[in-house]
Amino acid sequence: MIGRNRESKLSQDTRDLAVQLGSSFPNDVDWLDVNGRRVRGMWSPCYVHRSDCKVFLTDERGHHVWAEDGAVFQSEPIKEYAERELRRLLPWKDIYGLRATVAAEANLPWLWHGLLLPSAVTLLAGSPKAGKTTFIFNLLERLLGGQDFLGLASSPARVLYITEESPGAIVHRINEDHYLALMYNKRVSYISAEPGLDWPAMLGYLDRAILELPNEPLLVIVDTISFFAEIQDENNASQVRQAVKPLVERARTQNLAVLLIHHARKGQGEHGEGIRGSNAFAGLVDIIAELHRGGKEVEFRSLSCLGRYWETPTEPLLLTYGDKGYELRGEPEDLEARIAAALQLSPNATQVELARTAECSQASISNYFKVHQR
Repeated sequence: MIGRNRESKLSQDTRDLAVQLGSSFPNDVDWLDVNGRRVRGMWSPCYVHRSDCKVFLTDERGHHVWAEDGAVFQSEPIKEYAERELRRLLPWKDIYGLRATVAAEANLPWLWHGLLLPSAVTLLAGSPKAGKTTFIFNLLERLLGGQDFLGLASSPARVLYITEESPGAIVHRINEDHYLALMYNKRVSYISAEPGLDWPAMLGYLDRAILELPNEPLLVIVDTISFFAEIQDENNASQVRQAVKPLVERARTQNLAVLLIHHARKGQGEHGEGIRGSNAFAGLVDIIAELHRGGKEVEFRSLSCLGRYWETPTEPLLLTYGDKGYELRGEPEDLEARIAAALQLSPNATQVELARTAECSQASISNYFKVHQR
């Protein structure tokens, strides 16, 4: 039941917020039934679902309401809603705002520090058979126990893993590789590919999971996004946006951490250029992680990261990929010889490319040039 009432006892803060977001006081003051309780608030435009939705702002929560039938389909704390929407409408900051942003990022509720964050979308790209799925299982094993992974802190979360692998393949992998946390922990739920399961139906499953799973941080993994979203032409920016945007919107509005798995180009690039398909993949997400093979050493890998957050690692993580899964590795003993050989092979290469060829950190390349001028 919705009824009109121009007299409002809403707080001044809520009224000011509604006006900032495009409401008119007192014209948009109203009453709304929410879960059998009649609450007073103000109607505001929805900048996420656009014309399909309106937002009813109260002193406690922001309720998303379908314009067609007046049903409340999502609610969130008013403080979180206000911070997100004002950031969207007023993105500029002075120097004090920038300092506050940097300080706040260190205290964000990272699930994997610098790389997985509620309300953000991360894309992990790597060439076929580079070990992306093994990387995910290694990450989940540490995440469930709140243990560091590759030197970065993690925090326990509930996980919804949407995977191309069959139930049998998942169970075999967990048992064969002795993932003890995954063997006995019910905090990870799986959706496997099955005939006739299209992308809209998968998004419907995700919406049900958001409603039915316990109210705690939720990490959603899609492995791989091109397979499930049925993108016909990965080089078509419009098709990529149409497929990925629903996940971005759900991450923002439902406070999900989303991890998309994708393939890399044959000729691996840097700064997101190694991602296969349209640049729209990189443009839509918040954080990019690229898993590279480590040159002549079969077991060597590196993880290059790029993101919108100060806490995202800027140096490639040097890894070994062996029987124990992924582990950090140190610098090679013959470091200078490796860098010299990489320079001789590619004298015009960038520092990132040289680090990858020499199988060392970019900092080592930079230090080498301080001693040996290029």
